[in-house]
Amino acid sequence: MISFVKYHSLFQAEGFRKYFTNTSWLLGERVISLGITLVMGIYTARYLGAADFGLFNYARSFAAILLTIAPLGVDNLLARNLLNNPEQRNMIMGTSMIVRLAGTLACLLLVFVVNMLVHRDVNTQLLVMIVAASVVFEPFYLLNQFFTAHVQSRYHAYCELIKTLFSATAKILLIWYRAPLIWFALVLILESLTYAFTSVSFYSLRFGSLRRWRSSLVYLRSLLRDSWPLAISGMVVMLHLKVDQVIIRFLLGNKSVGYYAAALRLSESTYFIPVVICASLLPPMLNARSTSPELYHTRLQQLFNLMVVLSVGIALPVTFLGEWVIDFLFGKAYHPAGPVLVYHIWSGVFVALGVASNGWLITENLHRIALYRTILGVAANIGLNFLLIPHLGIKGAALATLISQAVTAWLSNVFSPRTRILFLMQTRALFGISFFRRTKHLISGGYL
Repeated sequence: MISFVKYHSLFQAEGFRKYFTNTSWLLGERVISLGITLVMGIYTARYLGAADFGLFNYARSFAAILLTIAPLGVDNLLARNLLNNPEQRNMIMGTSMIVRLAGTLACLLLVFVVNMLVHRDVNTQLLVMIVAASVVFEPFYLLNQFFTAHVQSRYHAYCELIKTLFSATAKILLIWYRAPLIWFALVLILESLTYAFTSVSFYSLRFGSLRRWRSSLVYLRSLLRDSWPLAISGMVVMLHLKVDQVIIRFLLGNKSVGYYAAALRLSESTYFIPVVICASLLPPMLNARSTSPELYHTRLQQLFNLMVVLSVGIALPVTFLGEWVIDFLFGKAYHPAGPVLVYHIWSGVFVALGVASNGWLITENLHRIALYRTILGVAANIGLNFLLIPHLGIKGAALATLISQAVTAWLSNVFSPRTRILFLMQTRALFGISFFRRTKHLISGGYL
């Protein structure tokens, strides 16, 4: 493996050390934050019990589906636009912030209307609106993309760590004083407020005041033209991730949502790994595209190989230890979550491939194809949930997620000639074809 890394062109790329340092900040922050968040999530689940924990996660899922369109896709384009036009930084940031604020206000109004129509219980209505109110400060998450584009992710890491520590402290106090469920929803507002304040502070100290930002009507039109497919795609992605909890609540009740959410708490905590790696490796991939298409595709294949190796390495041990892990961490009361974790953890393989391919689709300006394949996956997810949950319970929801993620990230690429090369690369990675070829080459060349 040492020889493999030594002769691997992805690790030999110019500027790799710079991007590796940037990735290290993100990875270190995610490991620490997720460790704290997981511990607090487990204690919160134990304290609230499966029914209240399920209601809390249902409210978050219900609000998240409606609020996901709030960024209007500008977050996904910000890093690319800043890299291509660094001299227009203040105009890009100012216009993007205006779009973000407008989208947030519109979505809050949408949540209020739909919440009143769907829920008759006053407590559920209040819980959903408090959860939704946390997005008021989320437009400042644009600064995360700014820090990433300038290879300064340590500032984002600082903000996330501070936010996590504030949130953990608040939850400890709430559990200590036996606070009711509604107070845990208020912590979400504290989290977004903390990130907004710290990120603005770091930006002002390092890059200048936000007062320099300005808007441009010409850029606004161009931004909305490019971002609307990504905005819809983002909403569809969130629907893909959260609709199962909404369906479970209406078919099986709050307690089943609590079991399911406990398993997802562990399974989805691993998703940060492909996100962090791909966020930092995208800039050197873009550089390779402009200089050597062959090197560009080689690095993409290597990225897919890395995603599969990491995700399978996580899924295999969980398959055998999943139920024991649930009992140990959440207690015997959450034992029904064990089989869910065993099924759901394998969806991480296709999530990793999807995250890696999204960077390629944005680079190749294939936003609409990204939208179409996500819509196909959501349709499969919703249909499979209604088909499998009545027969398999919450295990059926986990199996539906696994199948639909495979459809979205992998199988859907075979239908378009422009993404068929993506399907072939992902298939090589899934079945280890390119890895074994590379290993054979290393052995025959005397490197191993």
